[in-house]
Amino acid sequence: MQKNVGNCRNKIFFFSRRYLAPEILDDSLDPGCFDAWKRADVYSLGLVLWEMARRTEEEEEEEDSSSGQVEEYRLPYFDSVGPDPGMEEMRRVVCEGGVRPQCPSRWDRSEV
Repeated sequence: MQKNVGNCRNKIFFFSRRYLAPEILDDSLDPGCFDAWKRADVYSLGLVLWEMARRTEEEEEEEDSSSGQVEEYRLPYFDSVGPDPGMEEMRRVVCEGGVRPQCPSRWDRSEV
């Protein structure tokens, strides 16, 4: 397995490329600004929450019943990049293409 190591203006860090914020992918993040790192972390957290929400059943209005409808488990950007995307591939898709994970259509009908 390939070790994921990156360099953000001479700072070495380990990561999963699929979860990197656009400002890290395009090397525009200011490594000296702690708030910039917090914002990048929130982006990554959003991708994790997206994964979780896709696999969460929504309760119906009747007590103790649920729709039973959940999406198959997928990694963020499953439909846009390969199984082990490189930095350049992720930068092209996320930064240049502006691609973001799609929300399932059932979320549009949800009151939650």
